Amino acid sequence: MNDWAKLVSKIYKEKSKTNKNYKLKNAMKDAKKVYKKNKTMKNKKSKK
Repeated sequence: MNDWAKLVSKIYKEKSKTNKNYKLKNAMKDAKKVYKKNKTMKNKKSKK
């Protein structure tokens, strides 16, 4: 499983416990924000 799939699964499991109407598409949208942020931070660290 790649990093993206792991992140989506983790977010989906956490949020669906508290909100029964939480869907996979919501997890993907939430994961997109986190994944992009982490990706840009990794790029900045590698440039130094």
